[in-house]
Amino acid sequence: MFQSSARFRSLSLIFSIVLMEFTAFGMIIPLSPYLARDFGADDLEVGLLMSVYSLAQLVFAPLWGYLSDRLGRRPIILACLVGSSFFYLWFSFATTLQTLFLTRILAGVFGAVMSVSMACIADVTGEKERSKNMGLVGAAIGLGFVIGPFLGGIFGFLGRHWGDIPPFGSSFAAFGAFLVCVINLIITFCFLKESFVKSDSSSLSVKNILLNIKNIHQSRVRQLLSAFRYPVLNRTLFMYFVLTLALAGIEASLFLYVRDRLSWSHFPASLGFTYIGLMMVFTQGFLVRKLIPAFGEYKTVMWGLVVAGIGFAGVGMTNWLWFLAISVTLLCVGYGLASTCLSGAVSLLTSRDQQGGIFGVHQSLFSMGRIIGPALGGWFYRDISPSSPFFISGLLALFALLVGFSLKSCFPQKGRTVP
Repeated sequence: MFQSSARFRSLSLIFSIVLMEFTAFGMIIPLSPYLARDFGADDLEVGLLMSVYSLAQLVFAPLWGYLSDRLGRRPIILACLVGSSFFYLWFSFATTLQTLFLTRILAGVFGAVMSVSMACIADVTGEKERSKNMGLVGAAIGLGFVIGPFLGGIFGFLGRHWGDIPPFGSSFAAFGAFLVCVINLIITFCFLKESFVKSDSSSLSVKNILLNIKNIHQSRVRQLLSAFRYPVLNRTLFMYFVLTLALAGIEASLFLYVRDRLSWSHFPASLGFTYIGLMMVFTQGFLVRKLIPAFGEYKTVMWGLVVAGIGFAGVGMTNWLWFLAISVTLLCVGYGLASTCLSGAVSLLTSRDQQGGIFGVHQSLFSMGRIIGPALGGWFYRDISPSSPFFISGLLALFALLVGFSLKSCFPQKGRTVP
């Protein structure tokens, strides 16, 4: 009974840590394109600003994972929260585009709270409960992307009434993210107990650390190549990557679009992103659970891609608010259905002893989409037309749909594993 109570407290605290981390992150997402434009960025540079965080996170996450296996989870989470707090604060005082890029890159370096928190969950739960409890991380992320943009909009609105010079004006949203991160740091310092029995830390020389990070990245590449040898799994992973790329490709462009076409300030754009977060949570947490038993995984994926493609294209065809709202709703529902079912299909296609490696590939493809997509979207927005990122994302959804037709007879159902 005592162990169950302690486990519940640990899981609740980890949920809180991840929730506040992504609340702070969600406060920054709508702000970054607006500040970058104000500081003279062109559309490609706006997209790159969204990409560099994910790139730094992809490169440095293995470092924090390696250190957490040797020093423990608690000091690594605390170190990442200290770094995030400092760079959110610096971001809020930024007055140049170069400072925005520097602070986002360095924030990405310290962006490992989620992965180390997942390791904490694995430490305190048994194998039978682990998958269920890992869902807490996804729930916390989804909720953070609802609360964060809303709070960011409120802080930005207040900041514009209190002054124009950073950290006031719209930049006050970043200062709010700093406050959320500091509260998270205090709670973590006071209440998070170490969940991992530390291994020998005598190997923590710079040479050994660099060698291990190199091995981890090489292992990722090998796992990626290995996963793509399987004829069904490779197409399922490819569809997931294409869909991720489609969504990431409009992330920065959507904020530029509503600013240029609808003359939206940071505040309504933040509220719009809050709506997107709500629709994603509704789709992935409720709607998909109702549709899969009724229609099966394959039909849900395929119709999800159709609806997402219509939503992507619809955004690019309008400057009318209500048509935009309908298109964004279709986009969110379609993406939520397709991405959730594709992730489930990857698990069903993978034998039990390969789940960790394949989901490492799955996460790497997600990160690659998040790195490439915003930069491509910004480039298309600048050099082709403001509508082009949305049409191209619609075409990517159509391309994933065509790949899906080749899987009709072999799409995974319960019990099917890698051949």
